[in-house]
Amino acid sequence: MNKIDLEDAIRIVKDYLDLMWALHEHYEGTLDVELLHQYRLGIQTFLLAAQDEIDKLKLDEETE
Repeated sequence: MNKIDLEDAIRIVKDYLDLMWALHEHYEGTLDVELLHQYRLGIQTFLLAAQDEIDKLKLDEETE
């Protein structure tokens, strides 16, 4: 993977996280406790998956 592809992938993740944060600010106050826990678990799962993918991209870039 070249540097441009890596930068694009990181930018996409950043933009998606910005969108998730906007949704978070809007919806967190309107959810009941059980849905709020599910919502937070979903965000945490996505963040961990995104971090894993970024780490893989960085490792691939460093080994090339």
